[in-house]
Amino acid sequence: MFKVRCRLPLYNFYVIWDYLFKGENMLEDIYKPLSYHILWPYGEIAFKRLLEKQTPEVIDFFNAHPEQAKQLLKICVSSPYLVNLLVKEPDLVNWLFLKEAILQKKTKDDFLKELRCFISQENFPKSLRDFKAREYLRLWARDVNRLCPLEENLAELSDLAEACLQACYEHALIILPFEIPPSTKFFILGLGKLGARELNFYSDIDLIYVYDVPFQIPLELHRSFIKLAETITKLLQDLSYGEEVFKVDLNLRPGGKESEIVQSTTAIEIFYETFGRASERLALLRARPVAGDIKRGEAFLNSLTPFIYRRYLDYSGIEEIRLLKKALDLKSSSQERFNIKLGKGG
Repeated sequence: MFKVRCRLPLYNFYVIWDYLFKGENMLEDIYKPLSYHILWPYGEIAFKRLLEKQTPEVIDFFNAHPEQAKQLLKICVSSPYLVNLLVKEPDLVNWLFLKEAILQKKTKDDFLKELRCFISQENFPKSLRDFKAREYLRLWARDVNRLCPLEENLAELSDLAEACLQACYEHALIILPFEIPPSTKFFILGLGKLGARELNFYSDIDLIYVYDVPFQIPLELHRSFIKLAETITKLLQDLSYGEEVFKVDLNLRPGGKESEIVQSTTAIEIFYETFGRASERLALLRARPVAGDIKRGEAFLNSLTPFIYRRYLDYSGIEEIRLLKKALDLKSSSQERFNIKLGKGG
């Protein structure tokens, strides 16, 4: 099955990997022979390393199921990161194939249920990262082996991010000396790819932290909400806990980088009514509540409908969109490499 021999030094694999995944242009007639000589031998080596760490039960399984062995090989070829994960955690091969995790489709509720059983409150950051890595392995394996449609995979990745976000919110409430008053609601809006349920393996998550109070909020309570939002963000992306769970982008909040990390519904409504621009409207087109009080988040977004979907589009609005597009084009043209997001067709 694995008779290909590496005719080029193995370290060249990483050079080719840069070409394949970092936007460099590589013609198909160049890629094919290089993949034959480099990518597949790397997969063979990684595959053998994994098998050396497996139990006889797993070895017997792959001997009896060559198609599943090919699936594991595809994982080895396509992701050095996941190879390292499998070498460190060899039991994941058993979980993925013998327990048929690779065949499972999960929802946000499934992720939340498993998360609450899997994570340790005493060592929350590490256990959350372990859970995310395990699920990334499963989702990558399903994707690279074409076991699910692309849309389903992106939706599952989004559900995973939402579940991790909700878990961080719940954990933050446990570790902080702060209790949300009964009449006060807190929720998190997801925008961009997360809001559209189109998250991919390399996406960051665009968030807006929001609280809703039926009274004039005391300064101390506002500061507590700031601490809550900061803690959630830290749990997700602080590198002192290990690798990021998800990188968080808060720049789409009203006022951008210059504004508070968390804002009240009243403050947001006033901002949009007074300073709202086309860019904010476009961002909110894909917004939806992803954690916290989901129902209150949905009600809040409904209240913003007149701002998001203007009844009339005047010339000033059209000009604003034109200038926004022009600014994006200028930003794209100033970059040395083609930008798949901001460039033509993006």
